[in-house]
Amino acid sequence: MPKPNGFMVFTMEWKQRHGHGMSIAEATAMCGKKWEDMDEEARKPYQTKAKKQRETSKAKPKQEPCCNTGDPLSVLLKEKEERENYVQQTKRNIESIVKKSQRSDRFTTDCYVVIAVNYFSKSLNGNIYVPAEISLAEFSLKRGIIKTYHTHVNPGVSMYGHQYDAQLHADETHKLPLPPDAIGERNLANIYNEILKFAEDKENGGYRPLYVRQEHIPIAKSVVEFLQIDSDVNEIKFKIYPVQYLFYLMKETACKIGELSPPSIIESNAFFERDYFEYHTGISCEYHENIDRSIHCTQSVVVRSCYMFCDYMCEDVAVDIIPGRHIPIKQKIDMKIIEPKVDNKEKSYQKLFNNESVKKEYSSSYGRNFKNEEFPSLSMPMKKKKNFQPKPRDPENSDSEFETKPVMNPFGRQNNYRYDNLPPKPTLQDFDVTFSDAESISTVNSFNRKPWREIAQEDGRSESEFSTTSNRSFYESRTRGRGRGGGRSFMSYDSDFPSLN
Repeated sequence: MPKPNGFMVFTMEWKQRHGHGMSIAEATAMCGKKWEDMDEEARKPYQTKAKKQRETSKAKPKQEPCCNTGDPLSVLLKEKEERENYVQQTKRNIESIVKKSQRSDRFTTDCYVVIAVNYFSKSLNGNIYVPAEISLAEFSLKRGIIKTYHTHVNPGVSMYGHQYDAQLHADETHKLPLPPDAIGERNLANIYNEILKFAEDKENGGYRPLYVRQEHIPIAKSVVEFLQIDSDVNEIKFKIYPVQYLFYLMKETACKIGELSPPSIIESNAFFERDYFEYHTGISCEYHENIDRSIHCTQSVVVRSCYMFCDYMCEDVAVDIIPGRHIPIKQKIDMKIIEPKVDNKEKSYQKLFNNESVKKEYSSSYGRNFKNEEFPSLSMPMKKKKNFQPKPRDPENSDSEFETKPVMNPFGRQNNYRYDNLPPKPTLQDFDVTFSDAESISTVNSFNRKPWREIAQEDGRSESEFSTTSNRSFYESRTRGRGRGGGRSFMSYDSDFPSLN
């Protein structure tokens, strides 16, 4: 875009006042004559305005790059950095909690609180979730599940505009009736107060963090804030951390205590996602047990999470498992705490073979003196021939079919030691072939058929009778059995060749 000058400012103003229907080219032609007739004092105000426009255009900041949604890229990068910092800070907080319990020798006795929530619907931007069900559980590795809290929530809000999405989500997950027919507690302040009592840290003061699955952290935060609106306590903010990272750190610490090799975070996450107790009955609420939706019940989710902690780590820290607290009541205990023992296998062998009766039996069996420093193997050794050399096969004196068989490849690996079994060199006599042999070979294709001479002689014909080409071809067709007209000639023996009768 060209920089503005006095003439351009004058032209634009004149066009706005007098030349509404004129184009810029026409307005420029008209204003050019007037601009030439103007003196410096008349031009000065327009030049001053042009100078100000040039200064403002220089001071105007450049437009920031934006993403495909139109949002400034710098804002998005800043939000991404804040999220990464929050994740790192959360991991550091969990690490400090686990290390503190290990240093104070309270790793198996410290308690943790797990939370799970279900919701009816969410806002369009995904920041507000309407609660439907909430559960909490407190556990430790030593005592297992200590206590639980569960309730359905009737939020008292209408699903106007969200009825279809809410019904679709309910049918796929918890199958709870939608408001205004929702079941459960109507007083949201009471539910929030129960959460405060459950998460209170009576020893150190304050409130313990709540652990939830990584993908449900935004839902848990929104539900807790939704319940906090009706409560008088507004200054408390719960810390909600991912339970998968706590699971990994506690397993790593348990392996260090038990002097075992710890798994990677990928292995621990995979074990947690398997959810071995997913289909156990008797650990969900009565409503979901009756409709066979225990897998989506929040009470079942928190109880299963506690069971996975105990089942995965109690063996490493030598904690006895109690059915109903560490694992489901109907679960079979497949774990034993075994004390390490010294391997005395070598000493038992020496004690066994120091017996005099064993020495005599061994000496008589193998014809050798048994010494104290020698230890025979547990299996009886085989007697081996000394200086073993394979004998060449003798086809003339052998009766077996295998040995009389000709060697297909005398130069093969299995016959390297037999230099006397090579095939003889061919002589001139091998190439001497008589006429009768050549005739029989040339006329008989295969399949052990007789030559045509022999067939004719069997029929009582002399050699002069089949000297003609036609008669001879007849017998050749009989010997071949295949070919042009062979079958027909054989079937019409007397009719086709009357001269042979």
